[in-house]
Amino acid sequence: MRVMIKEIIAALLETDWSRAFFRGAFQILTVLVILAIALLVIVGGIRAYSGAPIEFWVLKIGGATTKTPDIHKVAFVSRAVVFLWETDDACVDDMKAAIGDVTGTRPLQNGTLVWADTANGRLLAGCAGQDWAGHTFGEVFAFGNDNKEINQAVDKVMGVMPRMANP
Repeated sequence: MRVMIKEIIAALLETDWSRAFFRGAFQILTVLVILAIALLVIVGGIRAYSGAPIEFWVLKIGGATTKTPDIHKVAFVSRAVVFLWETDDACVDDMKAAIGDVTGTRPLQNGTLVWADTANGRLLAGCAGQDWAGHTFGEVFAFGNDNKEINQAVDKVMGVMPRMANP
């Protein structure tokens, strides 16, 4: 069987015209395959960007999930604390105490960043390094779904600050 296939191919490629025909057909086929792959990549990229799943026979790639939060309803508030601390540690301690008082939980800390979760969001406070006079500045951030609620949370933290920080 193999010998017969080899003989057929040799007979088809015997003349210059047949070799040129098969070379052209192979080049056209190669270009079509490359275009098909490029089109699949483009369509896949567009569908992935819009959150639509890409289904390839039984394989389903990507698509929107129910675990993804709706970021259109997220609110953000940031306020600078106008009080000064002598050291970063003093600032962090006061921020932890203030956030703990507001949320009723023990805040977490990483370096000079302190945070705790609220009912519908998260409060963060950070202490920005010491200036030339040896003072540390603080900032309070809040993320959440309800703009009014996170504003109140930041206001509460700011209300606790005057009792703690050094003027």
